[in-house]
Amino acid sequence: METCLSTFMQDGCLGVFVFGTRCWGLNDLGMQVSTAAKSVSLHRIGAGALSAQLRLAATGATATAQTGMRVQTAFNPAVRIFTTSSFPECLATCRANFACAGIFDWSSQGVCYGLSSLGGLTSTQSRSQSYIKVAEKTIGGADFAVALRGSKSGAVLRSQRFSTA
Repeated sequence: METCLSTFMQDGCLGVFVFGTRCWGLNDLGMQVSTAAKSVSLHRIGAGALSAQLRLAATGATATAQTGMRVQTAFNPAVRIFTTSSFPECLATCRANFACAGIFDWSSQGVCYGLSSLGGLTSTQSRSQSYIKVAEKTIGGADFAVALRGSKSGAVLRSQRFSTA
């Protein structure tokens, strides 16, 4: 596995998927999905890791505009990773969770959702803001850490992998 990890130290590699004696570098980790394959999914960590930032993608209705835009999955409970009433907590939680693709801050209702997928943009009359997670490179080296494990035997309680693997 050492050879595999050293191969994927280049820019843009966010993780590595190891299955048997083969491995693949991933520039997108997607979300956590179930797997029946004995595998290991690693994500990049350390000083050179890609740090997550959230950027405004769309603004909903305002006092001067009855209709705005939002991410398509904003009201889909199936893609909600977490719900909070605090916008700063919502931002921090999404930054720390690799499965979080972005957030939908429904300010008029005092709720913020962390979302595992965003879809495209769609029109809305909700007073809201949609943010997308983006990665910004930091300076320094990076290491990899096990994020998920897959198990053929079911010995691992939650047998999962990155959806992009």
